[in-house]
Amino acid sequence: GEFGGSADELLEFESLVLDLVNDDFNFQTLDVHIQTIRSIDDELAASANEDFFLMTIAFTIMIGFAANTLGKPCSSLYGRTLVANVDVAIIMTGGLAAFGFQMYLGVPFQQLNLVLPFLLIGVGIDSAYVLTAGFDRSDPSKSLPDRLYDTGAGSGMSITVTTLTNAVALLFGSTTKLQAVEWFCYYAATSFIFVYFGHITAFAAVLTLDAERRNSLRADCCVCRKIPESKNESLNKESPLQKFFSDTYAPFLMRPLVKSVVIGVFVGAASIFGYLAATEITTEFDLSLLTTDTSYLRFYYEKAEELFGSADAGRVPTSLFVGQVNYSEYETQAEIRRLVDVLLSQPTVDESLGAEDWHLDFTAWANDTNGGNYSQFFSEDGKYLVGATFIPALQEFLAEFVFQRFQDDIVFSTTDPDVIIMSRISVQHVLLPNAEISVDALLETQSVTEDSTLEPSPFVVSFAYQFYDQFRIIVPEVVTSLSFALVAGFFIFFLVF
Repeated sequence: GEFGGSADELLEFESLVLDLVNDDFNFQTLDVHIQTIRSIDDELAASANEDFFLMTIAFTIMIGFAANTLGKPCSSLYGRTLVANVDVAIIMTGGLAAFGFQMYLGVPFQQLNLVLPFLLIGVGIDSAYVLTAGFDRSDPSKSLPDRLYDTGAGSGMSITVTTLTNAVALLFGSTTKLQAVEWFCYYAATSFIFVYFGHITAFAAVLTLDAERRNSLRADCCVCRKIPESKNESLNKESPLQKFFSDTYAPFLMRPLVKSVVIGVFVGAASIFGYLAATEITTEFDLSLLTTDTSYLRFYYEKAEELFGSADAGRVPTSLFVGQVNYSEYETQAEIRRLVDVLLSQPTVDESLGAEDWHLDFTAWANDTNGGNYSQFFSEDGKYLVGATFIPALQEFLAEFVFQRFQDDIVFSTTDPDVIIMSRISVQHVLLPNAEISVDALLETQSVTEDSTLEPSPFVVSFAYQFYDQFRIIVPEVVTSLSFALVAGFFIFFLVF
């Protein structure tokens, strides 16, 4: 039936229905599975919340690794546990500032942005490693400002180039037609830039403070404790990992035979897997991947796949929408009939199921002596009810119990009840087993109304077409974005070097 109210009220109604079906009602003989408009967003949020514990563990491991490798491990003097934790705080502060900046500009926040903290931690700690290594390689006999200058001239340039490359590539990526990806690129590019500025300012200051702590023989994480001269450690001792790369890995890699094998393996792997990627990759996306293992929506998709061969429950409905035209005219109704016939003739539309067609049923009812009995007002060829009697007859038709199902298919003006501002006639697609056929269905239905004489122009649309349109544009969008990113990368490379 008709639901009057705001979108929030509709979503609340759906929530009540979901609770009733999934929790409150005990079905004895039926196996019931349900999907609503809010289901995907709800289950995506639930999946993210369920992974929060894992995210916390991942962050803890990353912070612990940085704390033990940014300086000398297990060293009270030359360790950098405090520096690593401050760096994480700088990264998260930069990310939050970038999020706030984009929200201030009016760019919507979305679920896809939840992966950015992982990217920022990885990129940010990498910048910290580069700056720290550059600072440690600087001449310790120089003053701290001079050492910081040398660090900025070398390592600072490295993180500048990488950040600039990332930001430019993401900004090129924001030119995509996929709005969710566009918004993600805005947030990611801004976050990388903000984290970069945090490293060349705040983190550089933290490095100098840490150097002053070392020079004054203060303990890491507990700067109030002074380390006795007798316990002063040497920083020049190489770590086991450094010894492995310098004494074992590098000499082995530089052998002529090894170099040839490495190049051959790389070229072979790139060729084989590149070919497989180009020929085997598909644009389908399994929506069940967005849900948790115990989600009711996953059970719905699995059952639909089992019974109908498609996670969208097999035959996707689609509708022909006709706007505010003069429905009482012969030419208008003839054009509607032509459009419906063309729509049903498309290979991806299931003609055997017919159409949920208010106009066809109304015309038959109006011409039936046991129905509306309006045959005297039909056109000369007896096809359509025309003239001033059309709207009153239609309202009488919709009032009959058997035809009340069409009430949601016709929208009358709230200011003038004799004016139809929109109507729809629905059909169903055949099974659409893959992305290629789904794209064909989209393109076929969009072509139906291209040569229509009605004004405003009718259109065919389905809730699933937003996904099919993504299937259609994803490959050229990816190729275009990657091409722009590569051009930007080469330009920055030649500009800098």
